[in-house]
Amino acid sequence: MFRLLQYALSNRLSTMMPWLLILGAALCVCIGCSDGTSTSAYPNRDIRLIVPFSPGGESDGFARLISNAIREHNLLDVSLYIENKGGAGATIGSREVKDADPDGYTMLILHEAMMTAQVSGKADYGPDAFTPVAASGKISMVIAVSEKSSFQSLGDLMEESAKRPEQLIFAANLGAPVHYAGLILESYEKGSRFRYTQTGGGADRFAAVKGRHADVSAFSFGEYIRYKDGGLRALAIFAEERNPKAQDIPTAKEQGYPFVHSNMHFWWFPKGTPQSHVDLMSGVIQQALKVPEVQETLDKLLCEPVFIDGREMKSEIRHRLASMQRVSAEDRTELPDIPFWVGLVTLGCFALVILEAFNKPSGIEDQASDDS
Repeated sequence: MFRLLQYALSNRLSTMMPWLLILGAALCVCIGCSDGTSTSAYPNRDIRLIVPFSPGGESDGFARLISNAIREHNLLDVSLYIENKGGAGATIGSREVKDADPDGYTMLILHEAMMTAQVSGKADYGPDAFTPVAASGKISMVIAVSEKSSFQSLGDLMEESAKRPEQLIFAANLGAPVHYAGLILESYEKGSRFRYTQTGGGADRFAAVKGRHADVSAFSFGEYIRYKDGGLRALAIFAEERNPKAQDIPTAKEQGYPFVHSNMHFWWFPKGTPQSHVDLMSGVIQQALKVPEVQETLDKLLCEPVFIDGREMKSEIRHRLASMQRVSAEDRTELPDIPFWVGLVTLGCFALVILEAFNKPSGIEDQASDDS
C-alpha cells in the first residue's frame, strides 16, 4: 500500500512540476514590478533639484516658485527639494548633475550658462551631456549704467567703447549670459571692446555699477526692476519691442543695434534618464506654470510664463548656440576679482607678520642662552 501511495504522489508531482515553474516565474515578475525601481512607480522618493547658484538669485527664486507650487498643489506625490551648489560659473552644480545616476532623482535648472560655459572653454561639456526636460519662463535682458553716469543712450556707450577700447569696465559673470551680452554688443560697433571683470551675480553687479567700480553691466529685466530705484539707469532692452510695463526703456534694435535676446530657465536630467521620467517631470513643470500664484509672481517679475518641452528645447538650444558662436570670449584681457586679490594680499601680509614673530628670539630664549 505504501509503495502504491508513493508512486501516485510521485506521478502527480511530475505532472504538476511544469505548472509550478510557470507559477513561480510569474510570481517573480510580479515582485519585480512592485519594486521601488520600477518605471511605473516613479517617483517614489524626493527629487533633488540643483540650483548652481547661491540662494537669493533669480534662478534660485524661480526654482523655489515652481517647487512651492508643486508641493502646495500636490502636483507630485514627492517633494522637489532645492540644493544650491554655486561657484565656477555654475559648473560646480552642473557637473554634479552630469555625473549623477540617470534615475530621475537628480535634476538641474540652468539657463544658457550651460552653453556659454562650453563656448568660452570654462567647461568641457555642454547640453549634449544632459537630457533636456523643459524650458520655462522667458525674460528679457537690460543693459544699464549708474544713474550718475554720463551715458544717456546705448549709442553713447558703444561709441565711447570704440574710442577707448578696453577702458570701460563691464561687470560680468565671466562665461555666463551677461558676459556674452557684452561681447555680442561689441560685434555691432567696430572697434568696440569692453574690459570685463569677474563680478558675480545680479546683486554683486548692481553694487559694482552703483559704486562706480564698473561702468556698465547687463541684468535680467527682473533684476533691473528690483534694483533700479537703488541707482540704475537702463540704456536699452534686448527685445523686439518696448515692454508695456517699462515704456521708457528703448530697445537696442531701435537704437541701431539689432540685438534681441531673452533668457530662459532650462531644466535638465543626467544623460540617459528614462524618457518616461522626463515626460512626467516636463508635464509637472507645465502644470506648475499654470498655477495662478505662479503666473501672478512671474507677471510682477516681467517674466513670460512660456513653456516648451524637451523635444522643442533641443531646437531652441541649437539656435542659441549658433548665436553665441558668433563671438569668442578668448584672448580677452580680464580684470581680476578685486575683492579676492585684496583679501589674498592682506592674508599674505598677515602670514608674514606671524612668521616674523615666530622667528624672532624671545627674551626667555636669550636668558637661557646666557645662563648656559
